[in-house]
Amino acid sequence: IIGIQNSSVTYYESQADADAGINALVNVYENTSSPQTIYVSLTDLETGCISTGSFTLIVNPLPSTIEMTPLAICADDTDGFASFILTDKDVEALNVNDSTEVIVSYHVSELDADSGGNALPITYMNTEVNTQTIFIRLEIVSTGCYATTTLDLEVLPLPVVPTITDYVLCDNTDSGD
Repeated sequence: IIGIQNSSVTYYESQADADAGINALVNVYENTSSPQTIYVSLTDLETGCISTGSFTLIVNPLPSTIEMTPLAICADDTDGFASFILTDKDVEALNVNDSTEVIVSYHVSELDADSGGNALPITYMNTEVNTQTIFIRLEIVSTGCYATTTLDLEVLPLPVVPTITDYVLCDNTDSGD
């Protein structure tokens, strides 16, 4: 039923097929080009009257994603947490994408990245000790098409300076050095 009409709908690749009612498309259809015109036939189930029309399928590309290298920072203490500047990874995330056409955002969960919600602030303190995986969303502004990838945040441990005993020498030459 279309709106309040009591009609059946059938789709076709050509106007001739729609007019003749032959070669109807299957319910799960893979387009053969983009853009592609699809023809539609509506049959009134009460009167049998048929009307045809068309619409265009347009398949827009997704942004390109790559496997990201970790964003690593040296710890400022030993607790495994640090403050990251997420936008330091924008250039890598954009890869071959046009930075004027693609928006980069960072998210704690894949669900948030898919919805575009709850974007993280530019400066972010990890919430998992030492290593945390977050999600990057790349969205093409003009189409709304998006792709996601992951980014590991790594807090690198500080080297431990051992206790060093004084190094004492005797001045055998009496030079003072």
